[in-house]
Amino acid sequence: PTLPGPIIIANEGDTVVVNLVNNLLEDTSMIFPGQDMAPDLTGALANGGSQMYSFTATYPGTFIYEAGLLPGVQHQVPMGMYGALVVRPDLPPSAAQDYSIAVLDDDPLHYYRLGEATNVEPAADLGLTPNNGTYGSTVALGQTGLPATSSDTAAGFNGAATDFVDTNVTSLNSGGAFSVEAWVNANDTAGQHRIVSKDEIGLTGEWILWFNQGNLRFQVRNSANTAWVIAEAATTPAAGTPFHVVAVFDGTDAILYVDGAEEARTALGSATVHNNNWPITIGADSDPANPKGHIFEGTIDEVALYDYALLDTQIQAHFDAANAQASGGYAYDANTPFDYEALLVLSEIDPALHADPV
Repeated sequence: PTLPGPIIIANEGDTVVVNLVNNLLEDTSMIFPGQDMAPDLTGALANGGSQMYSFTATYPGTFIYEAGLLPGVQHQVPMGMYGALVVRPDLPPSAAQDYSIAVLDDDPLHYYRLGEATNVEPAADLGLTPNNGTYGSTVALGQTGLPATSSDTAAGFNGAATDFVDTNVTSLNSGGAFSVEAWVNANDTAGQHRIVSKDEIGLTGEWILWFNQGNLRFQVRNSANTAWVIAEAATTPAAGTPFHVVAVFDGTDAILYVDGAEEARTALGSATVHNNNWPITIGADSDPANPKGHIFEGTIDEVALYDYALLDTQIQAHFDAANAQASGGYAYDANTPFDYEALLVLSEIDPALHADPV
C-alpha cells in the first residue's frame, strides 16, 4: 500500500469507481468531499471486508479523499488513510493539452513553433539546445496553427526566394540516428518543394524532407556521397490537406510517417548518412547564398528536430495529442496548466501527495 493513497485522476463528467478492500483489524470507510454522493455509514468490515464507491465527478478541482464517518475511527486519517482526487474540467478541444507539451516531453534538440508575430523576430527555438532561427523577409506569419490542440500560429510560404527559415543549425547527430517532425499544409505538391532540408543538390546533400513531383518523400545521402536512399509515401496528402509528417533515420533505415503511421521504409544498409555543413532550412534548400531554391508553397508549423530516432509509439502519441479532446482523458502531467496547479495544491497539503497517480 502507498502512504498516502494514490492520486485518483478523472475528467469532469466521468464515472469514478473505487473499490475499498479493508485489511485493517477494524472497520473503515471512505468519503469524497466535494462530490455528489451520500456518506457511507456502513463501510468495509475488518479483516478483508470490501466496499464499492461510485460517483460522477461533477465538480472540477483538487480534493482530498479520506477515511470516512464511522464512529471511533478518527485516528485513521492521521495514520495515512487519505489521498488526492483531481477532477479536470471538461474544456473545449482548444483548451486541451497543447500539442507542444507532447513534443517537449520527448526532448527535441531543436523545436521551432513558428508562432512569432512578425518575421523580424527570431524564430524561437524551444529545444534542449536552443538556437534561434532567422525568418526570410517574405514569410507570412500569423497563419492558423495546424494541430487541432495548438494554441500557437504557423508560418506561410508563397514560393518567393525569401520564403524560408534558416535555423542556423548545422549539425544534428552527424552520421547517427535523427528525426525531423512537422505539420504541413501544402498549396502545391506537384513541383519540387522542401519542407525541411539539409542539402543543396549540385553541391553536397545530407537529407531532405520534401515534395518531389507530386510525391512526399524523405531521402538521405549515403556516406560515400554517391547515392540517395529514398523513402516515398505510397499516398501523398492532397494539396490543401493539413498533415503530420515525421522523417526518421534509425541508423539503418530511412523511414517516413504520415499522420502517426509508417508510410515507407528503405534500408541504407551498412552505410551512414553523409555529413555537410549547410544549415538546416525550413521551406527551402540549404544553399547559404540567396536566392534559395525549391521554395515551399503553403503552411508549415511545429518543426521539431531530434538527435535520436523517435519510436512508433512516440510518433503516434504526438499525432494523437494534436487531435485529442479534453474530455477523452490524458496522462497526469505536471507540465499541463491544470495538473501543475493541482500539484501546487497537493504539495502544500503534503509533499507526498503528488506521487503515484492512477
